[in-house]
Amino acid sequence: MAARGCKGGVRSTDTLFVTKCNAEIDKMNEWHDRLKERKSQLDVVQAETQQRRATLSEEVTKWSLNVKASNALRNDLDARRKVIQARLDEIKKMVDTCKEMLRRTNPRVSDEELKLRCGNEQFDGADPKLPPLNR
Repeated sequence: MAARGCKGGVRSTDTLFVTKCNAEIDKMNEWHDRLKERKSQLDVVQAETQQRRATLSEEVTKWSLNVKASNALRNDLDARRKVIQARLDEIKKMVDTCKEMLRRTNPRVSDEELKLRCGNEQFDGADPKLPPLNR
């Protein structure tokens, strides 16, 4: 765009015409240079944006996998907790039944005797008057 005159390669002897034309060409060249500079800036922004998008995509994928793994682990732990809770509920019901049965027959029964009569092993320090565990 650095051509002089209104048409490339055309020369004019009309200095007023040439001056006006050259001024317009200079404006166009300045505008062109500003657009090229802005394009360069936008190319840099575009490259940074693409890099950020790629990084974000990788991070989202990692996060998603981590969420899936965490959910699977949580579900596994919850299932195990439910099995343990069910077993504890079963044991508690059995112990409560046994305690109630023994308390009806002897309201002063000791905790040690309850443990012995409800299927627990005899333990160190137990009352020596307790009967031996029958198996």
